[in-house]
Amino acid sequence: MKFTAPVRARKRSPAVQLFRDYEWLIIVLLFFFFLALGCIGYAKNYAAQGKPLYAPSILYQSLQLFFSNFNAGNGPIPIELELGRFLAPLLFLYTAGKALAVILHKQFSLIFLRLFYKEHVIICGLGTKGLYLTADFCRNGYRVVVIELDKENDMIDQCREHGAIVLTGNAADSEMLYKAKATKARYVVATCGHDGVNAEIAVNIRQMIQKRRGKTLTCYVHISDVQLCNILKERELMGGKDDSFLLEFFNIYNSGARILANTFFNFNQGCLDIRSNNAGKSSPSGIAIAGFDSLGECLILYAVKSWRKVFNLYGEKLRFTVVDENAQAKINDFILRYPLTEEYCEIQSCEADCEQGDFNIIFIQKSDESAGLKTALSLLNKNRKTQVALCTMNTGGVPELLRGEHSSDSLLSDNDKYQRLHAFGLLDMTCRVEALLSGTHETLAIAMHNLYVEQNKNDAKKKGTLVHWVQLDESHKEQSRREAGFIGELLKEVSCELILLAELKEEQFQFTPEEAEKMAELEHDRWYKHRVNEGWKYGEVRDDARKINNMLLPWADLPYEGKKYNIDMVNKLPELIEEVGFRIYRVKGGSQAQADY
Repeated sequence: MKFTAPVRARKRSPAVQLFRDYEWLIIVLLFFFFLALGCIGYAKNYAAQGKPLYAPSILYQSLQLFFSNFNAGNGPIPIELELGRFLAPLLFLYTAGKALAVILHKQFSLIFLRLFYKEHVIICGLGTKGLYLTADFCRNGYRVVVIELDKENDMIDQCREHGAIVLTGNAADSEMLYKAKATKARYVVATCGHDGVNAEIAVNIRQMIQKRRGKTLTCYVHISDVQLCNILKERELMGGKDDSFLLEFFNIYNSGARILANTFFNFNQGCLDIRSNNAGKSSPSGIAIAGFDSLGECLILYAVKSWRKVFNLYGEKLRFTVVDENAQAKINDFILRYPLTEEYCEIQSCEADCEQGDFNIIFIQKSDESAGLKTALSLLNKNRKTQVALCTMNTGGVPELLRGEHSSDSLLSDNDKYQRLHAFGLLDMTCRVEALLSGTHETLAIAMHNLYVEQNKNDAKKKGTLVHWVQLDESHKEQSRREAGFIGELLKEVSCELILLAELKEEQFQFTPEEAEKMAELEHDRWYKHRVNEGWKYGEVRDDARKINNMLLPWADLPYEGKKYNIDMVNKLPELIEEVGFRIYRVKGGSQAQADY
């Protein structure tokens, strides 16, 4: 059984944990213990000198030990007094330092933040999503600032243990964002409990950094509703991108479906390849979804987007079985919202259970973790080939208990059939740096770079940039991101819009020659101006090290091969847009838009 470990605070030894849990109680007990040592020591000292044992005087002098005030006269110093006069001041210093740190922590954090933080990450809203992201950003070496409204939030201490600075206040307040140095940040992630608050944070960030120069600040906004998130993504792509601000909307169900599909499926073959040790290639009919909610819908949508190329080659539809109460009604509503799914999928309903079906993979999404695990174990017992993917909000609880602290400790490790059970925590799977940063713009930028590599693979002069995205230097990555961000502006110029791929019946989209040339000229002009501002110059021989480019000319002076290259890239845009799950359609005059529908 495969699991991914959930986010935890760093482990401490039992002794350290015990001290942290009862720290102030231990301090009080030590205070009275050292006070008692002082009283006993002074009493013996007084007796040795023949002085009367006056209790108030002995108590007063014992209290003075905590302030390093020691006076034993000429008499002998008992061992109790020796211990008390050294240990009592140490306890006082520790307690005073601890109290001072608690009182001044916020001020120290703000000073450190103002002096040393830039290119950092700001997490707005400390729910479970915020905690997971904070932990993973810290693990990946980022400096993190968290803004949380509730100062009593139990997760604040966990964030600080991971190394994050936590500020308490309203993240939608511009003043609080200034305190977090949002104008110098690299990423801002809004994960508050309300979509409206997250949107307000993004609006305030955009206004704050209008005059920012240098690297782009990317603001990631979590939207709880899947449909609304997809609509906003359309606007996000069409809104264009300035040099200072980039907006990305994300949803954990969308991200989770993409990760699950890529984990289990290979869509580049004539049939599904179930990625596992026990199953090979299968027909596309062996996929069941138990619990047809947001994650199940997103899984089918992602499968449709990925299966289209295979369908065009082999003509075989994906076949899903939805196991849910009112399954048929949910399927009908789903197809009404996403009509393209009918062209590539056959979705059957099953309102009983999926224990009798012959499935290669069953996805189980349950809000009740125990009920989901019970269903999963039952399926494994009744089918010797089925792979079961159990999706919960996180990987703790019952699955974590079964997994054990180490794989050898697992309660199920001695049974091979349980190797077919895969538990996925949705938050643990999606609230990670890699998943977050693979947003729509980033995915489109990578697709555009891959196209650039394909188009120029035989050009030796561009060899330094014809590498995998991971190996590409940051300046060229940023160039691809700017190109991706400008697509919305290009589409507006030819009266085109974007729509979610599954919402539109399939029709091959092509730009007219006039549209393609107009868009190519606009993109070249954008690139030309940006290169000139960066200090590049024209030269007959390209030399990237000296910032010389043989195509750095106005469009009118550009040679034929330069114009053709730009036009060819524009004509590839419909295909690139579809790779991120959207489609271009015309809205000019309304007539063409209706025809496209």
